[in-house]
Amino acid sequence: MSNINIELENIVNSFKLKYHEKKEKEFERFIFEILRLKYDCLKHIRPYGNIGDWGVDCFCREDGKYFQVYAPSNSINVNRAISKINENFDRAYNHWKIEKKFKFGEWHFVLNFGNNSEALPPQIYECVQSIEKKYAISTDILLFDNIKSIVIDLYGNKFNEIKLILNDKFFDTYTQEQMLEFSSNKAMNEVIHFILNSRKAVTNPFAPIKISIETERKIQINGLDNALAESLGSAIDKGYLVEEYKKADLEYDLEDLKPEIKDLYKKLSETHIDKNVVIKKIFYNYFDDFPKKTESTQYALLIVIGHFFEICEIGDS
Repeated sequence: MSNINIELENIVNSFKLKYHEKKEKEFERFIFEILRLKYDCLKHIRPYGNIGDWGVDCFCREDGKYFQVYAPSNSINVNRAISKINENFDRAYNHWKIEKKFKFGEWHFVLNFGNNSEALPPQIYECVQSIEKKYAISTDILLFDNIKSIVIDLYGNKFNEIKLILNDKFFDTYTQEQMLEFSSNKAMNEVIHFILNSRKAVTNPFAPIKISIETERKIQINGLDNALAESLGSAIDKGYLVEEYKKADLEYDLEDLKPEIKDLYKKLSETHIDKNVVIKKIFYNYFDDFPKKTESTQYALLIVIGHFFEICEIGDS
């Protein structure tokens, strides 16, 4: 089997795991992040008090596409699913089409029910088909196989983005020797250069994490997955390297990076509701431009990002 086929198989397996383990709001965020890679115009609807989300979780206003995502924490009851479909469609159509006069041509119901379309009871299909006939719009139900096909299609031209969404292990555990090689570049790289050169006394870069209760709570508030929380926590534990850098008489000031990283975080947060994706995208925004990508530059950059996370310049606090 070629490396490409192995890589794709890993992507599909990771998708399958996440698809079936996520429920309710986690599943909704997961599906939105995938769909927005396919539809550039896709916007997420944030529920607002008693008003809710007006029957949709995300939509493309320009194309008239509307998506409702449903993944209950318990097994799906057919009557409850049908009620959910009808209730949300009525609210969506009345608000976006009748009141707002928006284009309304497609209704997509994403359902975490089974591995394939054959798993659905016929009553659910009949419900959706009756909506299509009554309102003369295009409707469909997106299940596991449908979303998997989207992921596979995106694999070719948006591999890095898909990897960010599906990657359970953001960073491997590196030895001290693996992290010694480094090539500096511009202000960010000069910061990393110092941090790496200051790590001589570190015998175990990934020693047990010792982070403050406040940082632990912030990781929980931001909903970081275990892999990213562990990597970020390990980097934050090396915060003394940042303090040593601040005391050094060097050309660049670490605080000079604050406005840029805060601005990048703000922009990414406008289109991504999952903080795991936002933080990883911040990382790759810089790391992708490094002239020489190594394990050492990964770890060093994570220390810088961890610093700004810990002092509440990025992330919800």
